[in-house]
Amino acid sequence: MSEDLASALATEKPTETAVALGFAGCMGLGGYHGVAFFVDPDRGVDENPGTASAPMGTVQAAIDAADANGGGTVYVADSVHYEESLALRSQVAVIGGVASERWDLCLQAHGGALALATATTTTDDEDGTDAYIPPGDRGSIPDK
Repeated sequence: MSEDLASALATEKPTETAVALGFAGCMGLGGYHGVAFFVDPDRGVDENPGTASAPMGTVQAAIDAADANGGGTVYVADSVHYEESLALRSQVAVIGGVASERWDLCLQAHGGALALATATTTTDDEDGTDAYIPPGDRGSIPDK
């Protein structure tokens, strides 16, 4: 992990981070959209600031915090099964399958574990390339 990324993840307040690539199919985490927020129900509570060292406990709390900051990326620990309904926001990306011991994403090891089971989409484009999920629609996170 780069020193800049390690420093950003160690702060007590969410900060913007840069994308940093790791080894063996793993990638260090950077904010796709602005501020990074971390979720780990084993170690976190919703009152935490959402940093790597003090993660939030639920995905929705992190989505709401990112939205309140004008957008961000929510990184979800792969350690447990999540059964939350989510109200998604247009400026917030949600990334699952994250190894929370080091907060890196190992696509080969984890297989990308976050997907919406159901969602309503809206599009004005017949071929679907302009589809989006409106903020009020909900999805859920299925079993791994």
